[in-house]
Amino acid sequence: MNRRPDPRPWIAGLGAVAVVAAVIAGYLAIGTPGQARAQRLDEARLETLRKIAAGAQCAYTFTGRAPASIAQIRTDFLERRIAVAGGGCTVFELPAEEAQAVSYRPAGADHVILCAEFLRPSPKDETAGPIRALGEFPEFAEPRAAAGRHCYRVRLVNQSAGEAAPSPKGGAR
Repeated sequence: MNRRPDPRPWIAGLGAVAVVAAVIAGYLAIGTPGQARAQRLDEARLETLRKIAAGAQCAYTFTGRAPASIAQIRTDFLERRIAVAGGGCTVFELPAEEAQAVSYRPAGADHVILCAEFLRPSPKDETAGPIRALGEFPEFAEPRAAAGRHCYRVRLVNQSAGEAAPSPKGGAR
């Protein structure tokens, strides 16, 4: 008697291979859950640096000098509360862990250096535009080649005087 082979095991095997291939393709496309978490943490850290830079920018606009510390940024805001509210600046709060995870130092009258630890290098698709609105700094588009400590040298401009925005250049080392 001529018996034909049962195709069901072949179909089940091909289905299992397709599922495994889809899972592998998913990991290659979006990364592992650990990689996604590291990227979210790095984005949050970069957002913290942007908030600090925006605060320093506002304080610089009102005082004409780079604030000496993160605490000085807050003092400059509180001393000029009415002007700050009308100028689009906001007082920011940093959770204790974030305040400890970043460093800030003035570098001359119109620059500050902001540093933080990052878990990953910069994503390849980050882009920086030439337009600088309040709180936007082209310096943060500088790519991080590796994980670890990275510093950004941010130029502060007097936004009320209409200073031209700086072009994106290399950051601090």
